[in-house]
Formats: sequence, C-alpha cells, structure tokens
Amino acid sequence: ITATPWVPDVDNLKDFLQTGRAITNNVALVGGNKNGDFRLSYTNLDQTGIVPNTDLRRNTVSLTGGYNFNDKLSARAFVSYIKSESDNRPSISYGTESLMYLFNCWLPASVRVEDMKRLYMRGAEGLRQFSWNYNYHDNPYLTVMENTNGQYYNRIVGNVSLKYQFTDWLNLQLRSATDWSQERREYRRAFSTQRFPFGQYRQVNITNEERNTDFLFTANKEFGDFTVTGTFGGNQMRQSSRFVENVAGQLNIPGIYRLTNSRIPLVSDDLFSEKRINSLYGSISIGYKDWLFLDLTDRNDWSTALTLPQQLKEFGVEDNSYNYYSVALSAVLSEVIKLPDFMSFLKVRGSFAQVGGDTGPFAFTQAYNPSTPFGSSQIYGETGALANLSLKPEISSALEFGTDIRFFDNRVGLDLTYYSSRTINQILSIPLSNTSGFSSRLINAG
Repeated sequence: ITATPWVPDVDNLKDFLQTGRAITNNVALVGGNKNGDFRLSYTNLDQTGIVPNTDLRRNTVSLTGGYNFNDKLSARAFVSYIKSESDNRPSISYGTESLMYLFNCWLPASVRVEDMKRLYMRGAEGLRQFSWNYNYHDNPYLTVMENTNGQYYNRIVGNVSLKYQFTDWLNLQLRSATDWSQERREYRRAFSTQRFPFGQYRQVNITNEERNTDFLFTANKEFGDFTVTGTFGGNQMRQSSRFVENVAGQLNIPGIYRLTNSRIPLVSDDLFSEKRINSLYGSISIGYKDWLFLDLTDRNDWSTALTLPQQLKEFGVEDNSYNYYSVALSAVLSEVIKLPDFMSFLKVRGSFAQVGGDTGPFAFTQAYNPSTPFGSSQIYGETGALANLSLKPEISSALEFGTDIRFFDNRVGLDLTYYSSRTINQILSIPLSNTSGFSSRLINAG
C-alpha cells in the first residue's frame, strides 16, 4: 500500500465525464404527379454519451405516399422501420449502479477518480475490482466498462387508409394502423460487483404490438343558417405483450456472459398478455350563424379486461361495457350584441364531458407464479393480488364554465374558467393484511 496525500479531487466528476457527440445524416427521395405522391427517407444517428463507454446507433427508413384513383376514391399509406442499438446504456436508477447518485452522495472528495481507471487488483484481474470502497459502492469505471446494459431494438410503425367520397357532403374512411416492437436487453455484471459478487448475466426479450382498425362516416351539410357536421364510427384496439427473462444469477467462469455459464440453476420468467377494446362512437356539431355552437358526442366501449372468464361468470358480476358522452355549448356574443368600444371580443362557454376507463389484462386471474428455485426444485406461489370478480369500469365526469374577453383590438385578453371533476368507481389497488394470504386487491371506489 502506497500512502498518498489526503487532498480533495475537486474535478472528479468533470474528469470522469467526456464530451458527447451526435452525428445525424438524412437522405430523402420525393416524387409525385397529379394523382399521387411519395416520400422515401433514410436517417442515421450515431451518438456517444457524456458517460464513458455509452453509445446509441439508430437507423430509420420511412416511406409514405398517397394516390387518388378517381374523384371519389383515394388512399394513403405510411410505414417506418427503426433499428436502434446500444452496447451500453447508463443506469439512471437509485442504487449502487447509478453514477450520478454515486458522485452526488457517496464519493468522497478525497478519492482520486483517475486512479479508478485500474479496474482490478493486480494479480486478481477479472476477479476482484480495485476501488476505494469494498462495502457498498463499485468502482465507477468498472460500472461503465464492465457492467454494461445492452439494448437492441426493432420497431415497425405503419398505417393505411382508404377514403371514399359518396357525395360532396358525405364520405367514409377506413383505417388500420400497427405499432410493433421487439427489444432484446443484455445485462452483464462482473465478478466482485457489490450486488453480484459472483457476477451475473441477464437476458430479456420484450415484444409489444398495438393494432387499431376503424371506420368513420363524416357528413357536413348546411341548412339555411345552420351548419351541421356529424360523424359515426367504430374502432377495434388490440394489444399484446410478451416478456421473457432468463437470469444466470452467478457466473461459473468470470467474463463469459452466456446463460450456459451459470453456476446455479437459471431463473426464468415468461409473461404474455392480450387485451382488446371494441368501440362505437358518434358526434354532431351544430353551428348557427357562426356565433352559436353546440357539440354532442357519445361513445361505448367493450373491454376484454373487464370480461370474466367463462368458468368464473357464476361467481361474479360482469360489467365490461361502459358508455360516456359530452355536451358543449358556446356563444360568441360579440357577434350579436354591441359591446363597448374598449371591448373587442366576448365569448361564453359551458361543457359537460365524461370518459370511461378499464384496467389491465388478466385482473381476474389467480395464477401461480414461479420464484427463485430451492436447490434443484422450482418453487411456485399464488399471485399476491386477490381477484375482484365484480369489478366495474370507472367513469370520470367534468363540468366546465368559462368566458373569453378581449380588449383594445385584442391587445389585452382575459380567460376565466371554472371546472369541477369527479370520478366514480375508480379502480384502485388497496393493501390487504398478510394474514389473508394476499397483499393487495383491486376495488371500485369513489
């Protein structure tokens, strides 16, 4: 051990961080004629972070276009593919792996960060880290150089729409859109890491998709002094998610990050969920002489998240359909009454609106979940949430009144609003006594 002067390293964080760099390149091809158009583009991003050994590489290809087949039928489409890769994303959570938490709270000024570039003790390379603290925190350079968080991400976003003009006041639009992503995460932890003395390797694969398909009739027509716009449509939203995790809790050989290099049984987690909401909705807007306006909407949703499994229907009360609506009335009084010269605009408004909500999928399921094995035996335990087989959708209502007043040729304005909101049957998770065998339960409250 070599004695060193006990003096502050006043620039430890400044010396640790580096100058980040981001380079973006883009090229696009655009074309079209009287019947259609298209745009094809490619974007490349190459970025290094201010934290050493962190990076992000992203490539994006997008294509959009439209075509008018005739005076009545037209189509548009869009698709984008995004590929992102990073060999190391910095940890920003609370705990020993957060660098900012370390520098802000726990790294003494007497520690020379420059000395920490030596990752391991001499003669124990790959086995024992070199640090100023062997009780709680890791060498910051070991954290960024060895304990990496890899992320490899693919995403496809796209939509297609068809529009048919029946008359000059009535049209139908059909649309379908998808948002699909697949992500692979790799977490590597070296030997002698404080939380993982024998290292660790964790691999996570996540697949998410949301698809929306809808139709919408739109009508717009004038009747004397009245302008009427109406819509009627429906939507089906489908969501699916898959989460697969495999963890080698301890490494057999240092530095080999493979699931086959685990010195203890692997721990796996496999979660899959689906959810669907079917909806019908409509709206009507009426305007009178451009000063009085009335808007009405109504929507009904049917959610699979509130649908009881067939074998449980006799034990609960199913309520998977919920309706919500809105009414809004506004008047531009400055169009029909004479105002003082200093007042240039006066509008009053009032509205009542509702919105409905459901919960996450499988809220009624009492599944058995795997936990850490005991030796070679896998352990299963019942979920900690007690199912509520009579769960209702939640409805939030809001009442609002307001006025918009402007003075001196709109140079000064005053906007006043009063609103009140209330939620009934709010879906909440409440804690339960451990003596019940469960830790929580979903209820309706309010």
